Amino acid sequence: MFDPSSFVPSQRAYGGDSPELDPEILACVEKPSRYLGGEVGQVCKDLSSVRSVVGLCYPDLYEIGMSHIGLKILYSILNGQSDVAAERVYAVAPDMEAQMRGRGLTLRTLENRVPLKDLHVLGFTLQYELSYSNLLQVLDLGGIPLRSADRTADHPLVIAGGPCAFNPAPLGTVLDAVCLGDGEETILAVVEVEQRWRASGKPRQDLLWMLTEVPGVYVPSLYTVHYLDDGRVAAVEPAPGLPARLRKAIVTDLDAAAYVTETPVPFGRVVHDRVGVEIQRGCMRGCRFCQAGYIYRPERQRSPETIARLVREGLAATGQEEYSLLSLSAGDYNCMEPLLTALMDEHQTKRSGISLPSMRLETLSPGIMDQISRVRKTSFTVAPEAASDRLRAVINKVIDEDVLVDMVGEVFKRGWRGLKFYFMLGIPTEQQADLEAMVDLGARCLHNAKRFNRNANITVSVSSFVPKSHTPFQWARQITLDEIQAKQSFLKNELRRAKLGFRYHESRSSVMEGIYSRGDRRSGEALIRAYELGARMDGWQEHFSTDAWYQAFDETNLDPAFYNQRRRDASEVFPWEAIDIGMKPEWLWADWMDSLEAGFVPDCTTEPCYDCGVCDHAIVHNRVYDPGTVGGTKQLHRIRKPYDTGRKKEDPQFVAMPRPPAKKGTGVVDAVPPQGMAPGSAPARASRAAHLAAVEAGTAPDPKRDNAHVVPQGHEASRTQHSSLEHVDIKDVFDTRLPKEMRTKVELRFGKTGPLVWLSHLDVMGAFRRALRRIDAPVLWDLGYHPQVKMSFGSPLPTGMASASEWADIELKKPTDVAAFGRALQAAMPAGLPLLAWREVPSRTRPVAARTVGYTYRIGAPEEARRAASDGLAEWLAAETCVIEVKKKKRTQTVDLKKAPIVIVPHADGSSSGGGWELHVASSGVGARIRDVVRAVFGDDAAGSRNGWSVVRIETLFEGDAAPIAAPEGATPSP
Repeated sequence: MFDPSSFVPSQRAYGGDSPELDPEILACVEKPSRYLGGEVGQVCKDLSSVRSVVGLCYPDLYEIGMSHIGLKILYSILNGQSDVAAERVYAVAPDMEAQMRGRGLTLRTLENRVPLKDLHVLGFTLQYELSYSNLLQVLDLGGIPLRSADRTADHPLVIAGGPCAFNPAPLGTVLDAVCLGDGEETILAVVEVEQRWRASGKPRQDLLWMLTEVPGVYVPSLYTVHYLDDGRVAAVEPAPGLPARLRKAIVTDLDAAAYVTETPVPFGRVVHDRVGVEIQRGCMRGCRFCQAGYIYRPERQRSPETIARLVREGLAATGQEEYSLLSLSAGDYNCMEPLLTALMDEHQTKRSGISLPSMRLETLSPGIMDQISRVRKTSFTVAPEAASDRLRAVINKVIDEDVLVDMVGEVFKRGWRGLKFYFMLGIPTEQQADLEAMVDLGARCLHNAKRFNRNANITVSVSSFVPKSHTPFQWARQITLDEIQAKQSFLKNELRRAKLGFRYHESRSSVMEGIYSRGDRRSGEALIRAYELGARMDGWQEHFSTDAWYQAFDETNLDPAFYNQRRRDASEVFPWEAIDIGMKPEWLWADWMDSLEAGFVPDCTTEPCYDCGVCDHAIVHNRVYDPGTVGGTKQLHRIRKPYDTGRKKEDPQFVAMPRPPAKKGTGVVDAVPPQGMAPGSAPARASRAAHLAAVEAGTAPDPKRDNAHVVPQGHEASRTQHSSLEHVDIKDVFDTRLPKEMRTKVELRFGKTGPLVWLSHLDVMGAFRRALRRIDAPVLWDLGYHPQVKMSFGSPLPTGMASASEWADIELKKPTDVAAFGRALQAAMPAGLPLLAWREVPSRTRPVAARTVGYTYRIGAPEEARRAASDGLAEWLAAETCVIEVKKKKRTQTVDLKKAPIVIVPHADGSSSGGGWELHVASSGVGARIRDVVRAVFGDDAAGSRNGWSVVRIETLFEGDAAPIAAPEGATPSP
């Protein structure tokens, strides 16, 4: 375990250099930026000054894990404690795992490179069942025993949280403890308990008992599972003194809860590369398939004022180009339209785009769409989940189909080019007619979309329904693999015939997800065996190993059908029996029965409470905001009289679907549901009523009439907004309609050093864009569909090579203090991308890439290889030809390097590691690819910067008299 006294702050890594950053390793793996760390915004503490070092792990690849807001919140909370250091760790790709195992390396954290076995606490977030094998990989590579019972006092405490933690049974023998519910307060309590235990010197078992004192913490080893002869769970028995059911932790007032605004900013592209602000937690819609909608009840909203502040601070701290308003159902946020208007007004001139998560179409009012499209049109994904009225009633997601079709038209009327529908296959009671309805609905929507955009594109994306714990569908069966594939095949043919795009989730993954979403501890043994047989990255189709999993099932006598195809009854004891999410089990069973009759349960944030059991109506209750409050929004707290269960069927809010005679012998009812199933939200109903009134009055816009009603976008919007520059403050002008004489062009020289030499050219460009946003630079924007900063770069430098002569130019607005701008940008750049010099150039100066004619590189060789390298160079110089193969855009061609203008001369400092030879090449044509030249002359080690070799770009050669800027000592700006 970590000893703080051994930490040396001046070192990059705890205990020395981090071996996984060896260039020889990074040159062999895909996306080396996954493993570098060193991002702007990371917290890298002096570990000699802390009491606890906590590792926070998302058990998947970096680009997935860096998108998760939950770990960012915990990272910020923990690092806000003076005696705690929180550091990140992620699973590694198979190529990096092979390198680490082949060299005997241990997985380390990104910040201070602490080996995982030396941590005090290692916490995982469990968002997806198919990440469980990755969790085992992280433990294994970190030097931590896979089973909790095998760990000693010298190993870290291994905990987990997240939605999948609400059925901890499959990982019951792996995890030491599980944090249930909201973790903002729980994580601090867990760390404090671990500190007290470590100071006491007691056995590790005492730590587990001490953790049971923390609200919301479940210790699996202290609960014994008993089974019936038929394999079902008989009971989950607590150790003496422990409760039979453990209640989750709840943050009751989200507006007052801690949140993160400054987070590590990834260099490479990640799945959700934006500032995420959680606007509400929990959802009372009651979609019966949605586990998060049940386990995170009640609904708690942040105030619009707090959200606006968090967006502002997050964009300023990170420099991200987009922000996202996060929730399970963003359209249900009470103050959405006024909030969007305020955010767009504040951030429009900086071209900060907004992204909303998958939304219910009936909550998308025209006002919301207008606000979203003001900056850039991010993608629209809407989730009807089911295509027929009957099946939507089964899942309690009632949508008026006419409203849905109309809203699709509104989307394309405002300039969007594409839309994605998200549906599920295999919902309980699904029949063939429900699949046919999916095709019909998509075709109707596409027909309406093409009224506004002849190139409109709609993609239907389907995944397979997986029953989840703590939902009304936890009693349902999952359809078989053959059934899934048959339904996918039908949709593939029919949707393509209807000119609709089609995407579907890997069916084998859905089967595996079903096993572990409702699995018990015996399924955990199969998990460990599958990992030993090579199961990794099971959520990635290219890595999923069917052979490993089914061999593990055979060896552990586990029958997948027992978990997936078996229908449960009211007497079933679930493996998660000890976990209490607050909802009454009898209420969930009643809702399961209602679903089979397509019964509807309303949203209790606007309708009377239906007494599910979550709220106590004193501390725990729905907290929403009144959009009509003047001078600041006001929190609303509705206390409603609970419904009597016996009156439920008579109440008009709980009407079940009638059963008229079956159509065509299928038993499927396609009629719109009757009373109690009103379409959508109040804003959607009001918008539709206004539209119908306008149609009746003859004032509604006609989509066939010259598109006059279409909101201007792109070039058209720019012409409309800036048709005249008279009386316009140029700080508000953000496009290239600004005259040349009102622009400032700045030329920049920067370096690429240290681990950041492994960044790609696109990663470097992204780092510049975010740095410019952090300093609020007065940049210009182009007029593209997705506007970009007017900035250009020189030719890309191969990854793995350092440079002191990288170039870029950027256009700014006048008046601009170029010296002050350069200093500010220099301070905002990451340490490995130093800004070395800058100067103003005439606005009509051609881009640096167009003026570049050549480069100079310095080749450094290790002492033991220098003589052989000199002999090889002499042979190359004496040769008449040097024909090599060059790969360009998936094709291979041969070139003769001796025909290229290549000059190689010894460097004066040939004995030093930075000396050796200087190599001059042209910027284009034969011989311009420096890696091919170095490989031909000096070999593979030199080309890959391995085993002591180095290649550094030291000078850029320009045409004519345009000489590169010479940076004075201290990187001061050039005149």
